[in-house]
Amino acid sequence: MSKEIDIRIGNAWKSCLGVKEIMKNKETKMFIKTKLYNVFVLPDLTYGCQIWALTIAQNANVLSLQKAIAMHAEHKDKKETGTKNGIRP
Repeated sequence: MSKEIDIRIGNAWKSCLGVKEIMKNKETKMFIKTKLYNVFVLPDLTYGCQIWALTIAQNANVLSLQKAIAMHAEHKDKKETGTKNGIRP
């Protein structure tokens, strides 16, 4: 199961890289970035998740990915936390 989750996290990062230019653009509105995340990244991450039995560490990895993507979308560095952007954790 751990391998499957790692693959899903990798696929989500690849999807995020596919829309990187839009996500990093400061002129792009947050609702557009949120829509891109929900349409392209989230399905790659959560495909087959109904059968996952996540450990605490695996859950932390998934949440870490989502927070990192949210910070990239908001142009924050790692010291800043909190996501009020509509990107679902």
